[in-house]
Amino acid sequence: MLGITITPSTGNSLIAVIKGEIVILEGLTLVLYYIGIVILVIMVIICFLLVISAGL
Repeated sequence: MLGITITPSTGNSLIAVIKGEIVILEGLTLVLYYIGIVILVIMVIICFLLVISAGL
């Protein structure tokens, strides 16, 4: 017994929910992006340390 008619209020709430999820996804991608950069920097530093220690 669900009505298919969409009133403006439910339409706006649906749009708000979709926008909220998009914002959350963008935040997650930014966090993952920064974590990836940090991991890359740490790996580069470790590689330099290994090369220096091997050279000595």
